[in-house]
Amino acid sequence: MRAISGLVYSGFGNLYGFVWHHRGNVDERRTFNTLLAAALPALVGACSGGGGPAPSETDAAANAAIGCTADARAFDYEPGLEQPGESGLLSFRLVSAEPAPPAKGQNSWLLELFDGDGAGVGAAEIEATPFMPDHGHGSTQIPSVSVADESYDLSPIVFFMPGLWRVRLEARTELGDDAAEFFFCIQG
Repeated sequence: MRAISGLVYSGFGNLYGFVWHHRGNVDERRTFNTLLAAALPALVGACSGGGGPAPSETDAAANAAIGCTADARAFDYEPGLEQPGESGLLSFRLVSAEPAPPAKGQNSWLLELFDGDGAGVGAAEIEATPFMPDHGHGSTQIPSVSVADESYDLSPIVFFMPGLWRVRLEARTELGDDAAEFFFCIQG
């Protein structure tokens, strides 16, 4: 902390002097130093243009820092990815995703349901809930579901930050209720 204070006093002497002169008591100086020390890395980073790594290197470093690329819970996306329902009544097939693979921002999924005999299930009530299990929070939006014959369009599924996301799909049908979860590592 002493090194940071020294940097604050020397590097921002004029600003510090201004704040101190305009009636900065000890508590105000301590608060000022704390705020400035917290903001200093961002200020220095914002002012250092041009010397950083290329965007692709930056993206790769950010993705490596996410920590979910090797997570065993994360699925490798492929069209037609299928998950059995938790109660064994239904299978949930992710026919397609836009963008593919699922990515940060707004996503749309086309989903199909199948019964135990492999027949398509229409007229289901489906609820989709995006959630980050490691962070303990959900998304900023609840996806709406449109039904077309025996397929369901879920949109927007918003992954607003990188990391491991779980989308829990709950279906209520004439056969009974069932649910499945899809996990994806969303890149930065």
